[in-house]
Amino acid sequence: MNILLLVVVVILLGYIFYLRFCEKRQRITGEKYLSQMEQRQEQVLSLEKLISFLIEIQELGINTTPLENQQEIYQKILNLAARLVNSDKGTLLIFDEETNEMKLVARIGMNLPQEFANHREGHLLREGFAGKILQEGKAIFVEDKEKETRFLNPEEKKYYPHRFGTLPLKAKRGITGVMNISLENEPFPGQKLSLLNILANQAAITLENVELYQNLQIFYFETVQTLSRAIDAKDAYTWEHADRSRRYARAIAQEMNLPEIMGRNIEYAALLHDVGKIGIEESILGKPGALTSEEKESVRKHPSIGKKLLAPISLLAPVVPMILYHHEWFNGQGYLEGLKGEDIPIGARIVALIDAWDAMTSDRPYRKAMPKEKAMEEIKKSSGTQFDPQVVAAFLRILEKENAF
Repeated sequence: MNILLLVVVVILLGYIFYLRFCEKRQRITGEKYLSQMEQRQEQVLSLEKLISFLIEIQELGINTTPLENQQEIYQKILNLAARLVNSDKGTLLIFDEETNEMKLVARIGMNLPQEFANHREGHLLREGFAGKILQEGKAIFVEDKEKETRFLNPEEKKYYPHRFGTLPLKAKRGITGVMNISLENEPFPGQKLSLLNILANQAAITLENVELYQNLQIFYFETVQTLSRAIDAKDAYTWEHADRSRRYARAIAQEMNLPEIMGRNIEYAALLHDVGKIGIEESILGKPGALTSEEKESVRKHPSIGKKLLAPISLLAPVVPMILYHHEWFNGQGYLEGLKGEDIPIGARIVALIDAWDAMTSDRPYRKAMPKEKAMEEIKKSSGTQFDPQVVAAFLRILEKENAF
């Protein structure tokens, strides 16, 4: 698809240059010259607009992020189609495989009643415009709706524009949706229908990629959870600690209004921040007394071990630095590298606070849990030294909301 668009753009650009070259070559005088120049100028402007739309169609797939709200993606597709043909009416329907139903997901200027908006299973999917599209996979152009006989219900006709096109959204797995768009403001719709077809196919590919990414994210999270449970084989406390940390990490990211994708990565970092303890001897992890200097040094290696374990997983690339640096201090007195302030990734700063909080408020083999009131005071005291003050403030607000004390 991208190669085809590129070829079309190159051809159109070449034609524009040709038209402008012809302007210089010809020496026609008077009204005929002016008339030809005006026509050529209109052609050039039309082609330039066409190229602009082709670029927008190509960028639809590039610039649409999988984390965008699904409804926003649907509306973006329909809005682009409407601008392409100067339309103020249109609908986008997506086929839901689970319910065997065509669902209305976006609209512009068409207030269809619910009974006409969705095409339900059975005969409705085999009839009408949506049914025709699903069966044949070809665009339909309606010149005059009053002469059209394929409406499912005579009442439905009054909600449609006088002249419109219905186009399939074709993806690898087949037709995934249908777009209806008014062509009342387009005197010569043939060329634009071809562009609408390209847009519809690009939209289908984009939506399919978003769905694949979302399914991958589900699999990814389940894999992360499985990996984190492997820690339980070494240290039961570590798994429980990781699960509590994950929940707090998500809450802090939301409280600080961090981007959705960053919040998700911080949640994964909190879940996996101690995964490197898989490489630490069980006798050290479960030791009831104080650790020797050598044992402390061994435990300090767990962020580096975690990095080595997770680095080969490309989807975890943003998470690895958060795990590697979660024992850094805000004032630069932590380890591994003595990073300071905002040089420490925000995810690592969040995990550092949660890690310390949960360690203080949990029973360990060598001591009892600290009362939460006292732990809260310790967190406040360490704000600006061990912990990022903004992270501390967000965490304290969360604790207050939970009415934890």
